[in-house]
Amino acid sequence: MLGRKRGKVWMLAGAVVCLLVILLAATLANQGSRRAVLDAVRRIRAPNTLVEGNPLISRNVPASSNFSDYPPARANDGDYSTVWNSIATPTEQRPAWLAYDLSGVPAARRQTLDVAWYNGTGDYYQPDGATFYNLPRDYTLEANSAPGGGEAPAQGWKTLVRVTGNTYSARVHRVAFGGASWLRISVTRVNGSPENMGAALQMDVFDTASLGNDTWLFAGDSITRDGMAPANAATGPWPDGSYQQLINVQRPTRYPLVIDGGIGGMTMSWAAQHQDIIFAGYSPHFVAISFGTNDENEDYLHSPEQVGEYYANLLRVVDGALARGMTPVVPFVPWGCSGQLGANAQAVNDYVSAHLLKDRPQVIRGPNLWKLFHDHPTYIGKDCIHPTLQAAPGQLSGYEAYQRAWRDTMLATVYRAG
Repeated sequence: MLGRKRGKVWMLAGAVVCLLVILLAATLANQGSRRAVLDAVRRIRAPNTLVEGNPLISRNVPASSNFSDYPPARANDGDYSTVWNSIATPTEQRPAWLAYDLSGVPAARRQTLDVAWYNGTGDYYQPDGATFYNLPRDYTLEANSAPGGGEAPAQGWKTLVRVTGNTYSARVHRVAFGGASWLRISVTRVNGSPENMGAALQMDVFDTASLGNDTWLFAGDSITRDGMAPANAATGPWPDGSYQQLINVQRPTRYPLVIDGGIGGMTMSWAAQHQDIIFAGYSPHFVAISFGTNDENEDYLHSPEQVGEYYANLLRVVDGALARGMTPVVPFVPWGCSGQLGANAQAVNDYVSAHLLKDRPQVIRGPNLWKLFHDHPTYIGKDCIHPTLQAAPGQLSGYEAYQRAWRDTMLATVYRAG
């Protein structure tokens, strides 16, 4: 019997392959379109590049806290420019906690969760000695099966995750929640500075029972840090929402889990040498590798050897991501008018375009940020490097254009199945 079943499976697989070949041939014959055939082949060969969603389940569920000077509902209200803040400094004896009542979510969607919190201040990785603002350092994630409704229970909490010594401005933890009703983050120590010694954060919770892959880390320099921040550092909320909200508008069944991994001043050379820092805090399905501006911002033209060195470092980071099970997404280095930044960025972009997908076919190309800013120089600020944070009425800022370039490119690639 087993042998017959295997035979049937192989016959079925063969039939599927034949059918695909027939469909591809028909496409070529009927449309004369080599591009359509190649796109169909890519879909067959690289299904991991298509996004499957993990639903966001925490938006506007009842939230409570033992410190409510800043309303706890600010942590999950969809406005990423507001936060819950304990104000008071948490201690082991008196933790600062934020709890969500998830009892109104169907039990089937409360089994395995991704819990993401965002502090939203400073670089993604901030070593000891940096200036911190209300950043959770030591904390636990806890579950409670008490009935929902009313105040959070005082007893019966089960620890799911314990973290000590954190210096990342955002973290994600996958937890076995087992259908519990309550989720709580309890902070006992922070990294802070004068008048900023409370615990401040937003927190999103995703149902991961379907093992969807709509999870992202945008690793890069200060352009990434400011462009992929969930809120505008100068004006508060982005006018049309953050990057993940822009995706959600176009794909209502998708709400990406996005961690802004930007670290100001970093280069591709630094990234190649510090992959543990980049990837230790979070290992999602997709990782955008967006270093290059600081490599190419020089007053002289780079030699072919320097272009090759940049590419070698890029491959090291790509290989590090692949070894950790992530799908790398590599955008074009942005154009800028500082020194020879524009010309140097064009040189490395041309080299990467000529070699990367041949050398590492698992990579997805990100948006052409060089063309975006070269064709629209008003999107670049006075320093000739960074996109603008503010825009004239009725127009986009440079960072809003940056976000939309990412949105449109990803809608055309990883979200193309809708």
